[in-house]
Amino acid sequence: MSRRKKIVVAVIAATVLGIAAVGCAETPSEKSADAATPNATTSDQSKPTETLAPASVAKKLRKEQKANPEPEAPSETVAQESARRSAESYVELGGFSRSGLIDQLKYEGFSKKDATYGADAVGANWKQEAVESAQSYLDMSGFSRSGLIDQLEYEGFTPAQAAYAANKVGL
Repeated sequence: MSRRKKIVVAVIAATVLGIAAVGCAETPSEKSADAATPNATTSDQSKPTETLAPASVAKKLRKEQKANPEPEAPSETVAQESARRSAESYVELGGFSRSGLIDQLKYEGFSKKDATYGADAVGANWKQEAVESAQSYLDMSGFSRSGLIDQLEYEGFTPAQAAYAANKVGL
């Protein structure tokens, strides 16, 4: 059941309980009489000590909703969702630059707009992606620092991302 449906059910239940409790609530004169004689016992021990009116329950629920708003589902098109999911798969493999990922998605047939959306929607740490790519290159072959940076830039990483990766892999 969604959060919104739960809140509607809670409001309805609170309204029903509030209406039922109105008939059982103490009148102001009864409250003041009880307050005047704190040790006095009443014949009806089952009276509620506090009753929230339906309006106050609804107000409290609205206040809680504002404090904890339900995150809205992103409104993706089918193509954007597909591009995002494909981009997530590539990022899990590791070593893709943002521009390299966009190019790969475009190669798969996504429009430039959807490919860009997919690459941006994954929220990748492009510096970390550069480190993973750098490590992969070093695992396959030897590189000088400048050669590795050039290769990473060729793959679409920014000069800052490439230099960061070279530092992280020890070159």
